[in-house]
Amino acid sequence: RYPLIVNEIRSADPDVIGLQEVTNSFLRHLLHQDWIRQNYYCSDEGTSCVFFIGLFLKANSSLFDASC
Repeated sequence: RYPLIVNEIRSADPDVIGLQEVTNSFLRHLLHQDWIRQNYYCSDEGTSCVFFIGLFLKANSSLFDASC
């Protein structure tokens, strides 16, 4: 099931990824994707990115391009 969810996220090519009720196991799966690590920033790459309510946010690195 995780690969299907990740493929849907990837095909949408979002600038910001916001997920609710994220489990630590899904977050680990998502953060191990090369395209996530190469194109998105997170304030904390560990599973502590998931707040106590299971909310996860990740922003595309192009949003932080200094030349914009």
